[in-house]
Parts: sequence; structure tokens; C-alpha cells
Amino acid sequence: HKLVTSSAIKNCVLARPHLAVGSTIKAEDWDACNLGQVQDASIHRIVTDLPFGNKCRWNVALALPVALAEIARVLRPEGKAVFLMK
Repeated sequence: HKLVTSSAIKNCVLARPHLAVGSTIKAEDWDACNLGQVQDASIHRIVTDLPFGNKCRWNVALALPVALAEIARVLRPEGKAVFLMK
């Protein structure tokens, strides 16, 4: 959905200037259901705001298992994920 995508990009752009100089933290606007560009077990932390139908028509029953599988795949064994939602 265009509104959700533009909001995610805007949030990342707004967050980037507030990251500490020399920080290894990155603010990215990736699709949690399609993290194909990310290597397995390569991410330490993920914070995501899944739409859950708030701003777009997101079929939770279909998309949530896909998003969870992708997040599990890219997280390191000791990695953590935070899901933000209303």
C-alpha cells in the first residue's frame, strides 16, 4: 500500500540523523515479508511496525506467518525482534 510504504520511508529518513556518529545501527525500509536481500542469521535486532490492517488491507492470516518466518531466518541465534502495533 502506497501510504504505508511512504510512511515507512519517511520514518527511516527521520530516524537516520538521530543515530549516533559511528553507530552500526541502520534504519531501513524493508518489507518484512520479503527479506531476500538479507543474509540468513545476519541481523542482531529488528524493530518493525506491521500494519495489521490499520492503514492498508494486510491479510494477517496469510502475511504474518511469512513475515515471522523471514524475521526468524535473518535474525542471529541471539537476535531479538520487536513488533510495534496499536
